[in-house]
Amino acid sequence: MPDHIAALTLFLTTQPAQTPLAWIAVVAYGLTIGSFLNVVIYRLGEQMKGKADGLGLCHPKRSFCPKCKNQLAWSENIPVLSYIIQGGACKSCRAPIPARYPLVEIAGLTAVAVPWAFAPTVTEAIVACIFLTAMIAATGIDLETKKIPDKVSLTALAAALGLAFLPGGIGTEAVIGAAGCFLLMLGFVELGKRLFGKKKISLKEKTEIRWENGTLRIQEPGKSLEESELMEGRDLPFTRQSDRIVLQGEFTVGDEKTPRTVVVLAADTSERVEGHLKSITFPREAMGMGDAKLLALCGAVLGFQGAVQGLAWGAGTAVGMVIAARLVAKMTNSNPPELIAFGPWIAGGCTAVMLWGWL
Repeated sequence: MPDHIAALTLFLTTQPAQTPLAWIAVVAYGLTIGSFLNVVIYRLGEQMKGKADGLGLCHPKRSFCPKCKNQLAWSENIPVLSYIIQGGACKSCRAPIPARYPLVEIAGLTAVAVPWAFAPTVTEAIVACIFLTAMIAATGIDLETKKIPDKVSLTALAAALGLAFLPGGIGTEAVIGAAGCFLLMLGFVELGKRLFGKKKISLKEKTEIRWENGTLRIQEPGKSLEESELMEGRDLPFTRQSDRIVLQGEFTVGDEKTPRTVVVLAADTSERVEGHLKSITFPREAMGMGDAKLLALCGAVLGFQGAVQGLAWGAGTAVGMVIAARLVAKMTNSNPPELIAFGPWIAGGCTAVMLWGWL
């Protein structure tokens, strides 16, 4: 982390909480943390999508515009203020800057200022700051990729468990909460897989398809097979060794002369398959292991009972949102969302439980 963040951290741990100078430092620190969280969300999100090209969190390259790749000057990197001065656009290419950037910076400020003002002990304030910043990063990345990286959840989990045994921490309750929440969510993951682990898509017309060297190409409407998008292995829903894609239609497999009507593809299937598709069944997950690790972090901070309450609040709100979205889609004759990111709802519910406990 940059040296100026370390200096602000030292200042905040040695100053009385209610002095004006301390609050100025809190604001500067929080906005700086928010700016760093934008880097985390963008770079880890690109890694999750396989598009990072070696650009990690420790990469020496400064922040840059994702559109024109121009490195940002210090005046373009002032949290919130630069966004307002530049009219929400890149100074070099005038490409719009997503509103997510100032919102995350403000969220970073909140993640520092609220624990600083309301947490009962210094240990709880530090743990809460780590927890809230991890929730912000996990939410941003999950909304973008539908995945939560271990670098966020497990790093914060290790820090929370270590700090739990300092004066003012929750001690063994953190270990019990983390383990219990992980096992609970693991059960939900397995149950979801059994109930909703497959999705079958039937096609009105025969559609050309080709599987070769771990890649899948399906003919898109109005395009030839060669013009259609090629799906790499990492883009296909093989999340478990047992996952399979089932093709129904008429296919030739390798050098076989007899056509097949059903072909089952595993991630390591090496034979070339091509033909015409009538239906395809994809494996899918109702929840991912990223959600289980995120709830384990919540358990380490809030204890088992608090994290389960947060999960209940988050799940209930998510279900209500999905029902509302499906009703709106039905009224407008549009397609309802197929997949939602559940991490933000866990984060929101558990954050609400933490804040409610303080207030």
